[in-house]
Amino acid sequence: MNANTLQTPITYLKGVGPNRAESLQSELDIHTYQDLINLFPNRYIDKTQYYKIGKLQRSNADVQIVGKITHIKTVEQKKGKRLVATFIDDTG
Repeated sequence: MNANTLQTPITYLKGVGPNRAESLQSELDIHTYQDLINLFPNRYIDKTQYYKIGKLQRSNADVQIVGKITHIKTVEQKKGKRLVATFIDDTG
């Protein structure tokens, strides 16, 4: 890939249509191929691990849990709505 190719607009990347390009530009400030290859993840979520509610610790920021949703409601906030669910498993 040469320097000219790196300046190609993201809209020309196969699989990126106008809507996705607009999202990449507005949300992640990605406008060119170079912007995309210079984007580095700011966190990592291990999607191979599942946790039980009883084993969670306060330091577990992003985890996957397995269980059953027993109740769902929508809560109004200053900016839009938030979905809140009651979730159970065999530990809590």
